[in-house]
Amino acid sequence: MEYLYKLVNLLNQYDGNDRKVENEIRDLICFISDDPNYMDNELYRNIIFEASQKLRVFGYIKGTNKISQEEFYYDDLNDIKHLAVQKYYQSKVFRNNLLDKRQKDVVDCFMSLKKKRIIVSAPTSFGKTFLLREIIYLNKDMYHNILLIFPTIALLNENTESMNKLIQTLGLEYIIINNVYSKIDTNKKYIFILTPERALKLLADNEDLNIDFFFFDEVYKIDEDFDCNEDDGEEIGLKENGNRAKAFRIVLYLLAKSVKDYYLAGPYLNLANVKYGMERFVKENGVTKIQVDFEPTTHIEVDAWKKNIIEHHPVTGEKQNALYDHSQLKTKEKVQGIIKYLKNNNLGQAIFYCSTPSKAIEYTKDILDISLSQDKEIMQQYNNFIEHLKKKYNVKINGKQDSSMYWSLIGALENGIGIHHGKFPKYIQNEVLRLFNNKVISYLFCTSTIIEGVNTSAKNVVIINNSVGNKMMTAFTLKNIKGRAGRYYHHNLGRVFYMDQKQRQIEESDNGQMNFKTYDMNSISNIDIDNSFVEDLIGNNEKEKIERDKKLNRCLLPDNVFVKNRLYARDVQEKYIRYLMREDVFCKFKGLINNSNNINFFLNQHMIVEILNSFEITGIIGMNKAKVYSAVVAKYSQFGTKGILAYHLKRLQNNSENLEDSVDSAYIKTFEQIRNIVEFEIPKLLCLFEALFKQTGKLLGYIMDDFDLSSVVRFFELGIQSELGLFLVEYGFPKDTIKMLESKYSNILHMTIKEAMKFFDKEVSLTNVLDSFELELFDRASQSLINIDK
Repeated sequence: MEYLYKLVNLLNQYDGNDRKVENEIRDLICFISDDPNYMDNELYRNIIFEASQKLRVFGYIKGTNKISQEEFYYDDLNDIKHLAVQKYYQSKVFRNNLLDKRQKDVVDCFMSLKKKRIIVSAPTSFGKTFLLREIIYLNKDMYHNILLIFPTIALLNENTESMNKLIQTLGLEYIIINNVYSKIDTNKKYIFILTPERALKLLADNEDLNIDFFFFDEVYKIDEDFDCNEDDGEEIGLKENGNRAKAFRIVLYLLAKSVKDYYLAGPYLNLANVKYGMERFVKENGVTKIQVDFEPTTHIEVDAWKKNIIEHHPVTGEKQNALYDHSQLKTKEKVQGIIKYLKNNNLGQAIFYCSTPSKAIEYTKDILDISLSQDKEIMQQYNNFIEHLKKKYNVKINGKQDSSMYWSLIGALENGIGIHHGKFPKYIQNEVLRLFNNKVISYLFCTSTIIEGVNTSAKNVVIINNSVGNKMMTAFTLKNIKGRAGRYYHHNLGRVFYMDQKQRQIEESDNGQMNFKTYDMNSISNIDIDNSFVEDLIGNNEKEKIERDKKLNRCLLPDNVFVKNRLYARDVQEKYIRYLMREDVFCKFKGLINNSNNINFFLNQHMIVEILNSFEITGIIGMNKAKVYSAVVAKYSQFGTKGILAYHLKRLQNNSENLEDSVDSAYIKTFEQIRNIVEFEIPKLLCLFEALFKQTGKLLGYIMDDFDLSSVVRFFELGIQSELGLFLVEYGFPKDTIKMLESKYSNILHMTIKEAMKFFDKEVSLTNVLDSFELELFDRASQSLINIDK
């Protein structure tokens, strides 16, 4: 009864303001909630209910361990009191949900502001998108068009499903768009769910589109010096033009200048300690800062870098365990020891953070050495996925051996282990994550996608490496990783294993200061300058803007052309137009004027090679990059994924004695080139060429009204042409399979999504076309197809 008395005593002391007492109450609640012996006891359940009510933190009684006041005897006055508390914090969106006190404070603050502009710093489990739904619902009559910006495509899909549910349940009139290809009717209401790059394209292509409210997730990504987690980003830009931070920064700058209401969010930021540029942005735009530091979950922290590990328990104190056989441990031995510890103590699932994809593979192989085995019945749940991977991505090595036999992802899955990183095709990432979230697989080895690309958590997080890619981890990054241990509403107590003493030092170091470089005194890039208004710049940046504007030729490059490709500096774009205006150069591309939507013409005339060469000559890309891009596109266009895989297998095999390592490297390189080059870099460069060639043609007197490379861009970016294909690829369906369906059933190219779905349901037996996993995935996609108005 010791913990019960202690909790009662703390509740009697708590006056709503003492953060130390509040944290102690939280720790006790989480500790008790994690133990079934306590949760089966009515007395403990009663006190947790009382504590949850007093703290106004309702996840403790509304989550996995549901506790209702009907379980207990109360007098009428107490019944009314508890009901009144819950009614006050009741969600306006879903009436059976309750807002925690801090969540309600954020919503109430937003609604009370004359300038409804907030920036919220809160832990990962705070429920920032949960609050977003509240804000959208409360302002549904005022907000005609809403823009939600998320850092990764995986989060677009997740939030698309969430918003679809909101719209369907409440009967709202919004149409969801999470791509840049759907047509927009200005008479209808929209919720756009996009990455920063897609948002820039939306704004450029729809100059008259009025956004009434926007939400900006992971706002810290505007500052590349603060955020070092781009190693696994899904839309990595050319190094010559900077990283993704410019896209985040520019789109936030533009939206903040033109949109009245907005909500910016990020985890573990210290809003009281930001750099000058961020402070100036907040002040000049009238943004209200809301700092939430309370964590509703708690952690057992484990120093696991030496023979006798130390568990730092927030309630029971320190405890030593002899986890390893000896000191002077290698990483492999630490990983193996922690896996055994988790299994022997039935501690549940674990996420293992690794610095790079190759490290994730290496450590996965390490634990296969300890003879992990997977229950046959459980494995049957995803055997179709494994067989799909074996067939879909298999090439012969030396004409004899199957490459899939040596692919670590398959070996890992067969042992109940997942590997997750940003270089995998999106649908593979989605499926591995789904299996982990559904507790079909127990251990997930992943890179920085753990904090920026996925929404998942586990009772245990193991921090293996101290870096992110080739950059040293920051305190901010470590806190983000650590925040994945435990999950509010599911398991309130999580474990964090530190595998290196340096990780403790990193965590205790300065968290860093976020900046908004556009508003800062320090020099910024030409791209940032070109995308800013002079009145927002100060110091040398203001002078540089004035000088650059004097030199610019807006007749050559009008503003409406520049904005199509904002991530390239204006003088770079002007230089390219001058090059295109040379008669010998323009003639190379002249045939495109009347064939711009003819993909076969584009491919047969090797136009991509000519375009890449022109970018090389004008310095937009380097010579080596032009050659690599040309080779990759040629190989992919002719032989698909397997063609690139076969090339890398042959090349790496000749330079390595270890066949298994060669195979894994070949898969990583293949997926990386398809994603970065074919699906992102080439479409980005084609968009640049399209806008500048069209402008050049007009300057030379050609009729360019019908010139439009969108079909070609879409061919490389997505590889699909139909509305159904667009939906499936955004849902996370294999692109190669979609291409096959479009080729085999070309009539779907002219159908709406619903018409195409009906066609496959009534006219075609997909069992003869798709493998078992693809059939499952197609069925899941069909089930999620709701609220589509075409």
